Amino acid sequence: MKSFFKKLFAVLISLTLFLSLFGCESKDTQKEDPPQKEVTLLEKEQVIDALERDIYNRSFPADSKEKEFMGLSDANAVGVDRDRFENEVLYPVPDEEDFVAVYDVREYGIFPENKDNAPALNILLKQIKNVEGLKFLRFPQGVYLFHATVNFADIEDLYVVGEDAEWRMTEWTSAMDIRNCKNFHINGFEFDYHPASTVTGTVISTDEAKRSVTLKLGEEFDMSDSRFNGGKVKYGSYMEYVWDETYGAYIPDKDGMLRYNSTGDRVENLVGGSYDPAAHTLTIAFSADSGYRAPDEGTKVSVSYTMYEYGMFMFQSCEKVYMESNDVYASLGMTFVTYNVKDLYMNRTNLRLREGSERLMTSTADGLHANGCYGDMIVTNSLYEASHDDAMNICSFYNTVSSYAGNTLVCGASSATTNYPIMEGDVIEIYDPQSMELIETYTVVKVTALGLSYDLTVDKRIREDISGCLVGNTTRVPALKVENCIIRNKRNRGILAQVRNSEIVNCAFYNVLHGPIMMNASFDIFAEAIIPRSITVRNCKFFDNNTAHGLSADVSAFRNGGTVLANTVRAIEVENNYFSRSAAGAVYFCGTGDCVAKNNLAYDICRSAVNDAQRAMISLVTDRNAYVCDNFAYLPSAIEGFALLYKSAAEGTEATGNIEYILEGKV
Repeated sequence: MKSFFKKLFAVLISLTLFLSLFGCESKDTQKEDPPQKEVTLLEKEQVIDALERDIYNRSFPADSKEKEFMGLSDANAVGVDRDRFENEVLYPVPDEEDFVAVYDVREYGIFPENKDNAPALNILLKQIKNVEGLKFLRFPQGVYLFHATVNFADIEDLYVVGEDAEWRMTEWTSAMDIRNCKNFHINGFEFDYHPASTVTGTVISTDEAKRSVTLKLGEEFDMSDSRFNGGKVKYGSYMEYVWDETYGAYIPDKDGMLRYNSTGDRVENLVGGSYDPAAHTLTIAFSADSGYRAPDEGTKVSVSYTMYEYGMFMFQSCEKVYMESNDVYASLGMTFVTYNVKDLYMNRTNLRLREGSERLMTSTADGLHANGCYGDMIVTNSLYEASHDDAMNICSFYNTVSSYAGNTLVCGASSATTNYPIMEGDVIEIYDPQSMELIETYTVVKVTALGLSYDLTVDKRIREDISGCLVGNTTRVPALKVENCIIRNKRNRGILAQVRNSEIVNCAFYNVLHGPIMMNASFDIFAEAIIPRSITVRNCKFFDNNTAHGLSADVSAFRNGGTVLANTVRAIEVENNYFSRSAAGAVYFCGTGDCVAKNNLAYDICRSAVNDAQRAMISLVTDRNAYVCDNFAYLPSAIEGFALLYKSAAEGTEATGNIEYILEGKV
């Protein structure tokens, strides 16, 4: 037994020596953890100051964070990534050896010194479309003039590339008409009109009796061109501007006159106009029912001589369209028009004012206008400014049921401009036209189309009375992604999103007079579809918006007109956004269901609210099952009647962790 213990003792001694030499370090010799970086804790006012500094993300100083919770789940993620916005390339032009054919336009009679390059380019494009494989159409440096629309038809795999080149239109018509093209790229151009259809002047006199305003025009505007019609506006607009010291820009005056003659709704406010070439002045006269108000002398005014006539880029029935690294300075209507397009990608393609020009308006209508599109619609790192109408309007259109029986129905579009195809396999929804209530969903198994009418066979028997009901095609709705974009200094709305499964992330909106983001369900004279669903707004900054009270909040999702029912617009999420100096609220849900507002920070909002719903950070009206969590409202001074959360006919709301803070010492 002693022998056994001696052996055991020897083994333990050996094991101890082994571990001391080769085993774990003792506690005393273990490496110490590196010292933790000291974190600066920011007071509330410092947090606001950091977020207010600019529109970009990464607002906070390094190694700092909020001392107290202020709503945002990730404050440094909020805003635009500046490096991406200025530099990111997502759809690069391949190397030259990857193309089967390279066309230098100079070899085909297309030169900057030509007065009109459209005829030669149209001839070349007819040759190109018969060549299979990847093709490169090169425009070397220079300003290329076009006096007619260039037609791209039935072409696949084409890169149209400007190498420090400008495409300048000298006629008031579309620049490009692109039809039935696939894998179509436009890279590296500046686009402009000469002359553009807008002029800028300064008020030098008014006449109350004649209801007129006389402008002294800027030197760059020559209205002797016959297209200006001697100064009389046929279709166009008159808009007054004010100087915004904060942003160093002219913006539409919310209290000034905006009057127009519309191509769409038959409004005619501008009844007279005359140009005096000797004095270089323009006098505009207004109709008796225009609500004429004489502006002050010195007021800046933009007058346009087009409105919706010509889209600059007309994409129709195309697939996989790409635009990257382009600047567009003017258009005679909507700028980027996409009809029945599958997969649209736009990166660093800007609608912007031309540096050095006195023009105050870019597009005389919408910036991006998309109808009946599907697949991806991705807009990244782009600036949209100073357009007359929406920066982006993404929608389709409703058809109306005229008859039904068994598992068939007949429906039709209201006009050729609202007629988009219904195909086998498409999923359609049927709505009550008065309430927009969803009646039923069907899959189309057979289609017979004739003009504006569609005879549809669907996958199951129709059991409800659907006469006169609306048909929305959920398949013809793009998955919209607007990421890292800036929308600023304009009237009307920022983004009108009648889409699904979409997101608006890391964008900045400021001085958008009628409100930044609108997601609505309605049936009116425009017949625009579809009822929005499953849209996320995240990591965005909003400054000084909605001053003309176009919306009840900066982000508004609602049922508009008719009977308002809960659960019409559903699954809208507004998360981790910063709202500052909004005229009304931050978030408005009406006729909604299963919506989320969480981790948002609002500062100095509801500055000119006109009702209780606008006098709240978040409003729920006729809503079901909203989740309102961890939002923070910071008010520099008290607002009578303010509520962080306003509810009217809202049921099933879960609200937790929301904080309202009024700066001490202010009343």
